[in-house]
Order: sequence, then structure tokens, then C-alpha cells
Amino acid sequence: MHMVQLPQDAQIETTIHTHIIDADRLSRDGTARILAGSRFFVAGEHSDLESFYRATKDGQNPKSLLMIDANALPEDVAETFSALRQVTGGAFLVVLATARQGELLYPCFNAGADGCILKTISGAALIPSLNLATLGQRIFPTQLLASVMHTATAGPRPHTGPTPAAARLSNREQDILRCLSAGWSNKQIANRLDLTESTVKVHLKSIMRKIDARNRTQAAIWALHYGVSPEDERQP
Repeated sequence: MHMVQLPQDAQIETTIHTHIIDADRLSRDGTARILAGSRFFVAGEHSDLESFYRATKDGQNPKSLLMIDANALPEDVAETFSALRQVTGGAFLVVLATARQGELLYPCFNAGADGCILKTISGAALIPSLNLATLGQRIFPTQLLASVMHTATAGPRPHTGPTPAAARLSNREQDILRCLSAGWSNKQIANRLDLTESTVKVHLKSIMRKIDARNRTQAAIWALHYGVSPEDERQP
């Protein structure tokens, strides 16, 4: 996952009540320990969504965060997210999953999750990732985009044909976007396309402006959504 620095003018809430929903008690306890002392106050640990619903009152803690294990989600993710936000008064929703659950993450993101995080993330990186998600910068592990491409394209596409933004991307910008979607760094993209890193950065700024993306993750998700296939996974 490409980490993005917090904007200098970012307004961070003092405390966000956080609920951890995971059937694995060891995983819940470990996550709670990582969050201890941060602004993400662990208000509850729940083995499943039903136990969370029983413990939560309508409209309670509108600035809450739900960290949900992917295994706890039913098939209809969009309906579940809608119900959770109604019950909590608009909680932030972050889904945690293993690398093998990549096929579950794109539907979660497409259904409105504020973030999708791999459980391989380090404790030091978890809190900054949650900060991004709760500041409106939706996050997704770019290294999984290639693995979820099949899932995203197997069903009906929400958009067909080129969009005005896609039509404005140059061939070089599309090449760079494909590399970015494969999870490559600027240096790797530069090596593959025989460019300087500074040139890659200039192109990335142009791409993000054209597709209205706020960070690399959003740009990669946009590419996946509109059928810009990731570059060959073999890195230069």
C-alpha cells in the first residue's frame, strides 16, 4: 500500500470511537493493543456484526470507526454498509483482509468502504492508514489491484466506453497509470518506460488532475474501474 502524507491543513478529530469486528479474538486484542494511546479509542470489540448491532444504539457516536474483518461481511456488502452507517449515524468503514481475500476487497471498496487494509500491515503503518481513511482519502492496497481485476471485470461494468477524462489521457499517461495500478514505485515506472523519476512525477500530477484523484490509490482504483489494465506484474 502506498502511504500518503497527511495534508498540512488536515483537521484531525481528537478522538474517534473505534469498534473492532472480528471473529478472531487474538486479532481483536492485537489490533486494540496497536490502537492503545492513539486517537482511535477502542469503544468495543465484537465477534460478529450481530453482536455489534446488539451493543450499539441508533445514532451513537457519529464520528465512530468500524474496523471489520472481511470474513464478518455477508454477501450483500452494499446493503450491509448502508445499514451500518444508518445505525451509527455515519461511521467510517474500514475492511481488513488477508492477501488471499483480495477478491472481496474491490466489492467492499466499490460499495463505499472508506478503506481496505491488508492484515500484513505493520503496527506502525496502521494508524497513519486509519488517519487517511478518516480524512476522506480512501485507501486500498495497490498491490492487490491485479488480483482483483478478474473480479471487477467479470460482472457488469458500471461504466462502458471511454469517459471524457479517459479520452484526455495521453498514451504515455495511460502507460504510467497501468504501472501504477500494478503497485509499482516511481523508480520502477521510470525504469520500465525509460523516463526520469521527475518526469514520472509530472505525468502523475497531470493524471490525477484529469481523473480527479487525490492520491495514488484513488488513481489506481479509477484505472481498475474504467478498464485500464495493470502492467505486467513482472517488475523491471
